[in-house]
Amino acid sequence: MTKFSLAVLLFFAVPIGVLAQKVSETRKYSSMLGKQVACNSNPKAGKLLMELSRKRFISKTYVVQDSISYYRLKRPMSVLGFNPAAVFGFQQGYDNFFLRSPGTAPPEMVGIITRDSVSSAKTKLSKLGLKNVRVEEHLYNLAGNVNRSKKKFVEIMCWERH
Repeated sequence: MTKFSLAVLLFFAVPIGVLAQKVSETRKYSSMLGKQVACNSNPKAGKLLMELSRKRFISKTYVVQDSISYYRLKRPMSVLGFNPAAVFGFQQGYDNFFLRSPGTAPPEMVGIITRDSVSSAKTKLSKLGLKNVRVEEHLYNLAGNVNRSKKKFVEIMCWERH
């Protein structure tokens, strides 16, 4: 093998390796998020969302409402058959990550924001046999402003159960 051939091989091998690592990492975090949103147990958003931040899947919050922090996704992923545009959550004990508002803390939760309609999201979740998952219209656009557009976002979430 010539030096040129070796250089060309290395030139293409390194990016392919990096791409494979990113795909594997995306699958890992998609699966972890999906397991929490599926709501088979109480969600634990703190460690997961901090890891998503550290791995640069999310950046700073675009809105914080009632201590619940919302983050736009910077890298695409698939969660339970949805293609989320953002993630959100809250967990006690992560004061440096989740900004607290005055008053009673919300329930611990984790969720995704999608472009699906409420009825479409509920249908998909029903087909997956997921009954404990909450679905609501998201009040904001991804810039953190009240969404006045006809195209709404939907929150798909798991809340802690007592």
